[in-house]
Amino acid sequence: MENLTEQGSGELADLRRSIEDLELKNEDLLLRVQESMADVSIAIDDQGWSPLGGMNEGNHEIPLSKVKKTAELCRALVTVNPLVKQGVNVRTSFIWGDGVKISVDGSSRGRKRSTNKTLPPSLERVFGSTLAQAELERSAASDGNWFFLCDTRTKTVTRLPFWQISGAVTQNGDSENILYIRRTWDDTETDLDTGTNSGDLTDKWYPTSNHTGPVATKIMNVEVESSCRIVHVPFNRIVGWRWGIPDTFTAIFWSKAYKEFLENCATLTKAYARFAWKVTSASGKGTARVASQLASEPGRDPITGQSRAVGASVALGAGQDLTAISRSTSVDFNAGRPLAAMVAAGLGVPLPMLTSDPGEGSRSTAETLDEPTKKSMKARQRMADWAIKECARMIRMEVTIEWPDIDPEPTHRLIQAIDMAGRSGVLFPKEWREMLLEALGEKWLEKFPERVPNEEQVPLILKNSVPKSEAEQEKEDQRQIDLLKAKADAAPPPVAPAQGGKPGAPSQTGGPKQPDPPSRGDKTLRDQGGQAHTDR
Repeated sequence: MENLTEQGSGELADLRRSIEDLELKNEDLLLRVQESMADVSIAIDDQGWSPLGGMNEGNHEIPLSKVKKTAELCRALVTVNPLVKQGVNVRTSFIWGDGVKISVDGSSRGRKRSTNKTLPPSLERVFGSTLAQAELERSAASDGNWFFLCDTRTKTVTRLPFWQISGAVTQNGDSENILYIRRTWDDTETDLDTGTNSGDLTDKWYPTSNHTGPVATKIMNVEVESSCRIVHVPFNRIVGWRWGIPDTFTAIFWSKAYKEFLENCATLTKAYARFAWKVTSASGKGTARVASQLASEPGRDPITGQSRAVGASVALGAGQDLTAISRSTSVDFNAGRPLAAMVAAGLGVPLPMLTSDPGEGSRSTAETLDEPTKKSMKARQRMADWAIKECARMIRMEVTIEWPDIDPEPTHRLIQAIDMAGRSGVLFPKEWREMLLEALGEKWLEKFPERVPNEEQVPLILKNSVPKSEAEQEKEDQRQIDLLKAKADAAPPPVAPAQGGKPGAPSQTGGPKQPDPPSRGDKTLRDQGGQAHTDR
């Protein structure tokens, strides 16, 4: 029995030693993990000072693997962070506006042009719909690259996600001119009858739209699909780089800092809200008694059964006082505006639009863009314009693109300008009418017929402005002369004027006085701000 006791004690001691060793190892492992996390944090904080490609990979460009990891973080940021999402939405609204009108012109190879202006289904799905345009802009913000697979046989265009791109081949002596792009994707197919999956990862090379000359059959023992072309559009790229950088890359750190600032302010506000009253008493027992009364659950009305939480009272003794804590220690959430301004600068949008709060600025400041920002938005429109036309060229089509104005003029000013241009005589009536209807907006186009109205349907204000041929003008002049003669013959004899009048005064003949155009005599429409008006 003693031997068994000694044996059990020895095993228990060994077990304790093993547990102690494991605890030491866990502490050492935890310390190493903390040190590694600290190194990662320092590396992230020093991202702006160390080479972007890493010390071992050179500092010329960011490699594809790190760009894809950055894109993963930016995708989460665009999806989850409300400040970044609002910035991307602002950019989308200014660049794509109410939608881009894309119509087909015809073939680009000298064939007979088609009268059908409707986009093919693939182009409509990739570029034409509002959903597709919003997705493209979000992809530019999160990935920094667009990839379009153009099949020259089926005349279709497909968008490729950035995570399917696995390599590239550039031209000798020109590192930014990509000739082939490698794509690796999961090509698993599901049998609809049995529900079983079949297939594996597929790996192919595709020539880009920059490639000219014969196409290789294989690259690194991987097949090259010669019937397709990839149109690559990189954003925020520097000379010599192959890949673009996400728009939200520069806003990652500042959006995190602004988020933490708001979280800290919310924590302080919650902490201050825990204390509403200050109890003062001459003795500790009195303080405890008042505190217990305040902490107890309020009574209930015996008739209604409702809690007496509002307007309740507390009994205090001598030397005791109960006062509400002032809110002079309130948290200033607006102190973080400089952090939000850095996010706005990284996304290239004005701060009032990013925070949806004009702040110290006026309403006009919150609703307008400055000239540099406006030009950067127009530059993004031209990049998207090139991408759409390049994809159409790859499938042997020509398209016409109408981009919306980034900062449109007020409707009444457009109508005034069109009215002045039409009265100058350089526009045909049909052109004049189309410009006016377009200025009024699409909702008015459906209410007016496409056929140009005749002279009887033209408003009185425009009848004298419609240009006519020489024969029509002579006919009109003769008609006016005949009309005047008929009026003169039918006119009654002159009547002696009243006292003070002049005998033999000619009578007033002719048509009624024509009204002035809308742009003349209306001071509010012509008011540019500040100039004085005199009533006549």
